[in-house]
Amino acid sequence: MEALHHVIVVAFAILYAYKVALLLAGRPDMLAALRARAPWLDAVLGTAVLVSGGVLALRYPGAWPWWLVVKIVLVLLVLPLALVALRRGQKALALLALLIFGYIYAIGYTRSLDLKPGIRTETPTTPTDPRNGRMLTENADSIAPAAPDSTVTGGLIGKMLYRQHCILCHGINGDKCLYGARNLQQSTLSLEARMALVTNGRGKMPAFGTRLTPAQIEAVARHSQTLFRADSATVAKRPKA
Repeated sequence: MEALHHVIVVAFAILYAYKVALLLAGRPDMLAALRARAPWLDAVLGTAVLVSGGVLALRYPGAWPWWLVVKIVLVLLVLPLALVALRRGQKALALLALLIFGYIYAIGYTRSLDLKPGIRTETPTTPTDPRNGRMLTENADSIAPAAPDSTVTGGLIGKMLYRQHCILCHGINGDKCLYGARNLQQSTLSLEARMALVTNGRGKMPAFGTRLTPAQIEAVARHSQTLFRADSATVAKRPKA
């Protein structure tokens, strides 16, 4: 669904940018001709953006972060405004809507309102604070470096990061296998190999080296190791009949 939503958004953005360019170039005749050929196209693409985006939002694991809330609100406000601006030939408003669409896309890509790739987590209710891979000491004003995620936090950091970045393709148990994702229940990769894969990406899997810190990448890799199932790996190795 995420890949389909991305294709729909890109198609809508390209079509809208082309129409804005015609409007700014003073070619209302070409704009009218394009609208006459497919008067339904704007409505179909706009609806598809809302529906596919809504499905992804409902599938988001846990509470919605602020960047997602702002993105949804902006889309709901700007989408109808953009279509009205084109129909009425309001150049400034159409250009403003195009710029906002670009900002919305950047929010979704970076998962932050300041467009800086990184992790944004909600404040947890436990003494452990996963933000930036650090732990809270008894003195809340003093921050101490975190010990290995698996030994001190019970894997909480890795689990939270996994659910935020990996669950869509790998699933909560590691065996969803969407978009060519590896079955983590059957993976025997070493910790180092997993960290390299998360850092650099491979195939359809994106690289997280610019989004997560090395400590966070290690935490995710350690959590992925806990999803291994010996019985699942044994079945995978059996020769096919």
